[in-house]
Amino acid sequence: MKTDKWKVIVIKDPRLRRARKSFRTLLRLAYLTEKERLRQLQDLYRQMDIKGRKLTPSQRRREIMLSRLKDELSSAYSSSILWCSMGSLCESSKKKNIPTHEVSLDVDMAWNPVDKRWCCSACYNYHFGTKDAQLYYRRGIEKMRAKDKALDDYLTEKFGLDRQLTEEEGRVLDEFIKEYDDFEQELKKVKDIEMRKALIEKFLAKGNIIN
Repeated sequence: MKTDKWKVIVIKDPRLRRARKSFRTLLRLAYLTEKERLRQLQDLYRQMDIKGRKLTPSQRRREIMLSRLKDELSSAYSSSILWCSMGSLCESSKKKNIPTHEVSLDVDMAWNPVDKRWCCSACYNYHFGTKDAQLYYRRGIEKMRAKDKALDDYLTEKFGLDRQLTEEEGRVLDEFIKEYDDFEQELKKVKDIEMRKALIEKFLAKGNIIN
């Protein structure tokens, strides 16, 4: 949605609500199917790494491309009407005691023009239901974005980050991102504090792109 105004979409007719839920369910299944397809393709390359078979440059590029596609797909889903942008703080989820992704299939949703995302009507009424609340939120986000821009401008001036990366720099950066993603996934599986420390030290010892 492109409008700059807050907008709540309410459907009262039971038949239309059932049709809406069915349509949203189909869209979510399509998202999950594509997400799983990309994961399986990416796992083919990861298994080659695990088995000690070094990936060719073209295979590495395809693996990185699959990771980007997964990120883009997840971003599109979290910005869609299938997801309440308040996440774990979702009021509908708390009231019905079910996960946010299930709640969003069968509730009225509201467009948040500040974040360009959707939230459920319960979150809208709780957080943004008045003009003052909307104005306060908008000003807070604008201040935060202004600070982020100031930092970006400083880094650009200090380090020349506005220039186009060379092909080699882009490749190195992609490699680092891929290594960090793998490291992060491995770290999530480890609960022991000492083992986590060892993994972190091992990752930092590589030097990677930082040096």
